[in-house]
Amino acid sequence: MPQNINRLLTRPLTRLFLKTSLSANQVTFLGLAIGLAAGPFFAQQRQDLNLVGALLFQLYYLLDNCDGEIARLKNQQSSFGSWLDITTDTLVHTWLYLWLALWVKNAHPELTDVALFALTGIFFSYSLCLLARFRGFTITLNPDALEKSTESLSLRQWFRLNMTNENFSLFFCLVILFNLKIPFLFATAIGANCLWIKLLVSKRKKFFPT
Repeated sequence: MPQNINRLLTRPLTRLFLKTSLSANQVTFLGLAIGLAAGPFFAQQRQDLNLVGALLFQLYYLLDNCDGEIARLKNQQSSFGSWLDITTDTLVHTWLYLWLALWVKNAHPELTDVALFALTGIFFSYSLCLLARFRGFTITLNPDALEKSTESLSLRQWFRLNMTNENFSLFFCLVILFNLKIPFLFATAIGANCLWIKLLVSKRKKFFPT
């Protein structure tokens, strides 16, 4: 089965950007602008505007894949680019959940605490990714390392890779399309907070070396 759907969708964009003078970091900043522009659409009460935001978020994800490919192909890999990438991910995802929380506050005020709990989980999860990068290790699932052994991936592994990491944007588009924001926020509130707590406990010696 195809391991990374967004990587397949990214290839035409990468070929297009390779014909321009844009650097990998400039593509990252372009993606950041688009990702931030997507946020306010999720606070609207109209689903068509929510879908516009979802499409912008999907474009952000494609550009997020593009920048790494461009960096490798143009030999522009750098520690700054690596930091910029994870910082951009942190900003865009936290921004997205902030606007979702505003939507909940207006449409379902009784569930505001759930939305804020989800936002907290996302913020701490990505903050630990930043801290891990600062400490010199990674806690994200690396799709590049798995591409050489696609046949050995179980359905569970494939789902985890595609729906919670590199291809989360596609999953989120389905959430918006079928108007599943409330159950999605409940799932995030539980899952994201369990994730950062588990990471903090299991990697505490790496996060805080003595």
